[in-house]
Amino acid sequence: MGLHVNTPSATISATTTSARTAYPTINTQFVRVFNEGTTTVYLKSGDSTVTATAGGAVFLGGGTSAIIERGITDTNLAAILVSGTATIYFQGCTADELVGF
Repeated sequence: MGLHVNTPSATISATTTSARTAYPTINTQFVRVFNEGTTTVYLKSGDSTVTATAGGAVFLGGGTSAIIERGITDTNLAAILVSGTATIYFQGCTADELVGF
């Protein structure tokens, strides 16, 4: 089964304050993230208390997409923007779904 790039599992309404949301499925090894905003977003994966900071994984604005590996005990994804607001889309996927991506 392939990765459906136009079907996000969940979203984060990101601002300059850290926001998080739970992963929709526990048994996914990777997460495809899409930043639809025009500004840089920092992400951090973790438990239900995770907070994104400027030291997290960085993704540029302008419709960029990336695959990140999800920690085995991670249940939430947090995001924070440098400025402004944006919707961050993400979906869980397995290694098999990434073949040919």
